[in-house]
Amino acid sequence: MLIGFREGEMRRFERFAGSVMAGVALGMVVLASAGWAQEQASSAPGEAETTNAVARLMRQAEILEQSGQTLKAAQTYEKIAKAQPSTRRVLANRLTRLYAEAGVTNKALQWAAVVTQVHPDAQAFLAGVHTLLKNYDEAAKIVRGEIEAAPSSQRRMLMLWQLGEIYEKQGKLEDGERAFQDALAAAANETERDAARKRLEKFQESRTERARRAPPGAAAPSGATNAAAAGAK
Repeated sequence: MLIGFREGEMRRFERFAGSVMAGVALGMVVLASAGWAQEQASSAPGEAETTNAVARLMRQAEILEQSGQTLKAAQTYEKIAKAQPSTRRVLANRLTRLYAEAGVTNKALQWAAVVTQVHPDAQAFLAGVHTLLKNYDEAAKIVRGEIEAAPSSQRRMLMLWQLGEIYEKQGKLEDGERAFQDALAAAANETERDAARKRLEKFQESRTERARRAPPGAAAPSGATNAAAAGAK
């Protein structure tokens, strides 16, 4: 019996694909600093002192993050993880994202390794991290491996969508459209075909809009001119 898309899973992936890297993809955890720190408190005086210090660091980190000081925010969150090792997994998602946005590859991948120990879709997550880091070739390599190993049409479609998103960010629009077309071809039932068709149309509309907005004389991304011409017909 063919398995169709569950509505919740479809929404989950579309959020992931639309943000990449990101970000659904990355599943970031939002912490309430004061309340969270108090929950970690212990009756032991030494531990209470540590908890108070962590609460102060948490407030500092949140202020830095909200003000756009990404690298300093990441470094402050990392101090918390070192002060209270029990928070490592809680903070790992956020540290991965912040270090990736700051372009600190080694730190982003270090924390991504912590996340992948418990992430339900570790390879897709890791590909998303590489996409944030603009390591597009590595991201595409990971996703292609997942496509080859896909146990179902649904999984194959999801990975082809992610591959299409990577190519789009890379400016390889022809390759991106081909990935979305392959996803449509992989659909095993009408529910999947409808979802894949809509995703392909969304990509084509975006591609046409890119070509329309390109300044006169500018080199269009791969295949953009053809897409604009097709849209004008």
